[in-house]
Amino acid sequence: RVGDQICVTGDVGGAMAGLRILLREKRAWMETGQDTFHPDLEEYAYVIERQLMPGTRNDLKAIFQEADVLPTSMIELSKGPLNEVQLVAAGSEVGCELFLPAIPVALETRQVADEMKEDVDRYACYGGEDYEMLFTLREGDVEKLQATFEDFSVIGEVVEKEKGIRLNAGDGSPVAIDDLN
Repeated sequence: RVGDQICVTGDVGGAMAGLRILLREKRAWMETGQDTFHPDLEEYAYVIERQLMPGTRNDLKAIFQEADVLPTSMIELSKGPLNEVQLVAAGSEVGCELFLPAIPVALETRQVADEMKEDVDRYACYGGEDYEMLFTLREGDVEKLQATFEDFSVIGEVVEKEKGIRLNAGDGSPVAIDDLN
């Protein structure tokens, strides 16, 4: 519904960062021509775990019940928040505005993006396979949920269908979706 708040659990983009590191290390191994290769991946443990062992959010049903909150929509983040918001918007015949600075990205994910000289917003919007949840709540329900659950962020708002899907840089200026792709 127009006015609903768009929320995500956890942080996003970590699985993509983990994949980027694993692919880089595979290339390095292939270049050595050796049968064995032992990369030092300790500093990338968080993002590699997000890629290789994603966890599902089976805890949300109980959390919503405890907070006495019913999401107006919900979808698993398997292809990144931007893709999933587009699916929710199309299914509900609404538009959505996402605020890029509000999308939660772990420090380790930011470090990988910096190291790879890539845009962390691309990781955040299109990363996928983090298996967090994207859901919408009525504005009054956000505070109710925050009272019992902290592992979520409000990243946008549902708007009129005519406004389409928009990314906001945080200062009111729009970000072209194609610029992140």
